Amino acid sequence: MSERLKNVIAAQLNIKEMSDYYPERRIAKGQAVRPYIVLGGKELLQFGSLDYLGLASDERVIEAEAKAARKYGCGALPSRMVIEMDINKELERKIAGFMGEEDSVVFTSGSAANHGTIPAVIASPLSYLCPGENTRASRAVFIDELSHSSAKDAAYLTRGANVKVINYRSGDMQDLEHKLNLHKTDLNLIVTDGIFSTSGGIAPLEDICVIAEVFGAVVYVDDAHATGILGKKGRGTCELAGVGNRVDVKMGVISKALGSMGGFIVGEKWFIEYIRHSRPQIHSMPLSPGECGAAIKALEIAQSEPWRRQQVLALADKLRFGLKQIGFDTLSSSTQVVPILIGDELLARQFADDLEEKGIFCPPFEYPAVPKGEAVLRFCPTALHDLEDIDHLLGVIKGLFSKYLQHSPQNLLSKMA
Repeated sequence: MSERLKNVIAAQLNIKEMSDYYPERRIAKGQAVRPYIVLGGKELLQFGSLDYLGLASDERVIEAEAKAARKYGCGALPSRMVIEMDINKELERKIAGFMGEEDSVVFTSGSAANHGTIPAVIASPLSYLCPGENTRASRAVFIDELSHSSAKDAAYLTRGANVKVINYRSGDMQDLEHKLNLHKTDLNLIVTDGIFSTSGGIAPLEDICVIAEVFGAVVYVDDAHATGILGKKGRGTCELAGVGNRVDVKMGVISKALGSMGGFIVGEKWFIEYIRHSRPQIHSMPLSPGECGAAIKALEIAQSEPWRRQQVLALADKLRFGLKQIGFDTLSSSTQVVPILIGDELLARQFADDLEEKGIFCPPFEYPAVPKGEAVLRFCPTALHDLEDIDHLLGVIKGLFSKYLQHSPQNLLSKMA
């Protein structure tokens, strides 16, 4: 590796200081999705997994992955534009059925789904081949400031096609409406998370849809954390809010509640066929057969065992109530994502270290994952936790509360206290 590379990076940032923002990664021994994991030779009760339905370690899912790998092999074929396997198409049919949509297209990750679809909607890479009615139309993306970084990055990619990218204050419909009025363009796209990943709050989708209809804007919802959890059938925040037919583009993931890998877009057949020509689809390998087999089985279990999502939400309600009783601010959480606001980054790290000393693993979220000075600890119950786990966690946190209260009362004291 040349010195030139180091000089190019060092000219842009302080490499040594970067380690303060990104601490050394932890290595788990064995499975890291069960309630108990082994870190540094110590068994810990963990609340850092996003395997919400507990399917990543389910023997039925594991066997389905192994069976698919034995039948099809471990690797995937070339680009899906050349050839694809029937198991990939079967997975897309299963996802469409689960989500109640005509069709779906699967990407290798949720990030890839955002990177492929957001630019395709508002900055079509195919317009030079098949020009539309107004290829010179002015365009803009209006994105919630707390949307996932992959959605933001995808929006920023469109700037190369002269698309404006405007952030609006999270969940603030007055600000969204004001900015739509201020930045008048011919074609508008509104992008938001369904569940915000660090606050656990839900986007006001009904209000967003009303505003979108007034301004003729397209609505895109990244429902990564809600897939398989929220709504009567587990279809996410759009189903929960009753706006499934009013949200134009729905993105979900397999890699959280559904225990395997990948992200997806669902919708009408013509739109999905169009997204199949997005760059991440054309220039990337598809999911491996094993991952497809695991996801298909996980979808079947998620549909036939609704107790899993009910358990997750019930445990989250108990945890959130208990944390508020102790005196913590759980932000806008109303879902299975349950944060506590710590504020100071170093204090958040110390809190996480103290929890680990007492046998609990929950990593802190700090800048740049959240705004500076708004560090949180994010607890995520899963279907494999039980009431005793929540009681134990609350007992440990209650024992630590007084220690941290004296250091940061403005952040640790609940706004409700």
